[in-house]
Amino acid sequence: MVVKGVDLFDFRMTFPDGRYADSGVDEERFRTVPARPGRLAVASVDSRDERTVHAPDGTPIGTLSIRETYGVVLRDANGNGEPDPGEITVERHRFRLACGGPALASPVRRWFHGGDGKDSA
Repeated sequence: MVVKGVDLFDFRMTFPDGRYADSGVDEERFRTVPARPGRLAVASVDSRDERTVHAPDGTPIGTLSIRETYGVVLRDANGNGEPDPGEITVERHRFRLACGGPALASPVRRWFHGGDGKDSA
């Protein structure tokens, strides 16, 4: 059995100085292959979040883009449905944040744990 779906989010984040970011495209696509005890289970999430940052008066002042992928493979040896120490065999996580705005000639991108466990610009 494979369970697939899409979660869509809509929200506003307001900063103490009055700036705010509205969600634009904000979605998570997920896929899970559950397993019986002792078998491999696989789960993956791919999310995309595009936001516009506004000044307190509503003027657009920048953009924020977040991309994230996460995947895990585990063997649920004791059948409790939760990953216990030693049961996770593969885990990968990639996170990218890009910001842009009038003051920037091009977006600033930052990769976290791009495969080598180190932050990279």
